[in-house]
Amino acid sequence: MPRWREDEIIATASEHGRPAVFVCVNLQNFKPFNILLGHQRGDQFLERVQQRLTEIGRSWRTGGDEFVTLAGGKLTAVTEQVSAFTWLFHVTIGATEAWSFRFDDQRKAAIVPWRSFQVVCTPRCGFAELGSDVSGSLHLARRQCDDIRQTDPDALRPSFAPLATGPWTNEKKLATPICPACGDGQPIVIEDDLGWSRERCARCDASYERINVLSVFGEESEAGYM
Repeated sequence: MPRWREDEIIATASEHGRPAVFVCVNLQNFKPFNILLGHQRGDQFLERVQQRLTEIGRSWRTGGDEFVTLAGGKLTAVTEQVSAFTWLFHVTIGATEAWSFRFDDQRKAAIVPWRSFQVVCTPRCGFAELGSDVSGSLHLARRQCDDIRQTDPDALRPSFAPLATGPWTNEKKLATPICPACGDGQPIVIEDDLGWSRERCARCDASYERINVLSVFGEESEAGYM
């Protein structure tokens, strides 16, 4: 965490009464989640996360998707509050990728959805009771949070939530690349780049560009292709 934030947190905790608990929170998969959600909605989501954590205790945002909360009370009571928080902010977003086409002869072709998937954003939380070594307590909570994120992708996952082993889950293939002109030929890729390719049909000789479009909430994502 930024050094100036750490100094502020330690100074505040040194004057805090006991019992108290440090809670370090990291939003697992927030980066791809933010791409799908759009940065404006993503910022609003982060604001709601911090607002909810402030209801648990004094809270600081220490990184893009990282927070520290100093909560008064015993560990068991604080853990129950944070468990409820993880239920509220375990969020799944669905997205669809589709192909649109641009022909050299200006003909039109329907957009073809070819893949759907979901991104799951889940809070990972580390805890440490506030002891006489305030800095040590803070670093212990941070280490626990990091360990959960790296070694146990389902820790503190709400029991009802779908299993998520990575940023993308529930992927479904909806279509395979075929010629959008004749619907039968095998495309020959002449040139390609991220989310785009120039192709020619081996059967009907149509020449066109294939453009990948990312759709979230039924709208093209403001982030464009991932």
